[in-house]
Amino acid sequence: MSDLTGRERVLAVVRRSPVDRVPVGSMGFSEGVAREVRRLLGAPEDTDINALLGVDMRAVAPAYTGPDFAFKPEHARRSFFASSHKSYADGIVERPLRRASTTREVEAFPWPTADDYSFEEMAKRCAGGSDLALFGPGWTPTFSQLCELFGIETALINLIEKPGLIEAAIERITDLICGLVRGMCRATGGQIPIFKTSDDVATQRGLMFSPTLWRRFFKPGLARQLEVARGLGMLTMMHSCGDIGEILPELVDLGLDILEPTQAHLPGLNPERLRREFGGRLTFFGAISTQTVLPCGTPRDVRREVQERLRTLGEGGGYIVSPDHQVLDDVPAENVIALYQAAGSLSG
Repeated sequence: MSDLTGRERVLAVVRRSPVDRVPVGSMGFSEGVAREVRRLLGAPEDTDINALLGVDMRAVAPAYTGPDFAFKPEHARRSFFASSHKSYADGIVERPLRRASTTREVEAFPWPTADDYSFEEMAKRCAGGSDLALFGPGWTPTFSQLCELFGIETALINLIEKPGLIEAAIERITDLICGLVRGMCRATGGQIPIFKTSDDVATQRGLMFSPTLWRRFFKPGLARQLEVARGLGMLTMMHSCGDIGEILPELVDLGLDILEPTQAHLPGLNPERLRREFGGRLTFFGAISTQTVLPCGTPRDVRREVQERLRTLGEGGGYIVSPDHQVLDDVPAENVIALYQAAGSLSG
């Protein structure tokens, strides 16, 4: 078989067609890890790390060009000694809808629409086609966005005490996401083959709320998103960290094609169970643990895990090899190289 492009390889593995090698993805690398990988591979400092490792997929997103945000949390500050502190989390911030008590207050929030975004750069990226499997339109959560707006504690309380507020907010969030999907397809002439939606609704022990609440509040909006994307001829991918095994059958029934990041060390995402129950209908992205083997193992351990995942998840298609989250500075660069060499995207 002749070499496939990244786009061809990803689409083929989702459709269970033959491929020249398993496709590979990434969820990002800290600059420290990327710098060390470049050094070990003898690559220039400005080399794109994903291109260097042979990653087959890339995220693309529109640019927000609407009104200036009224809410601007500070992410960096200086101490008395003029040393800079960079935060890797949200910090302590005020949530704009934390005190909302009526749907009127929720409706009065200056909700963005797809008209507040520019798709110009996406269109340029897609002009003439792309050899990569592009996905978009970026980070588009529903529950996580509710937490940004209300605060996580208030958002969870409102699921029970003020459901009308949650439903009103979800309606506007879903409108935006569907508008972005239509906008990016229109601007790029359908050159983006994968719609990626996102929502972190689980911990490592299961959902943050009952499946009943998920079905009531979040499933209808997700169904609308997937319906819009599939109607435009796109494959569908969902990012959701944590153990979402309890609702995975329903996600598949909604038409989900790719699960990202497949944190296979969690009980509900056991690879044998995933392959047995969903192997013919769902493609798994990830499954190489950023919590266990990548930070704590040796290159030999990493290669062994890749081969095991190829056996359990990848036989006959339906698997995209990738770290199961962003690779941070606790991961040796040698382990990153071992992962992509074992997957076949990097020679060595």
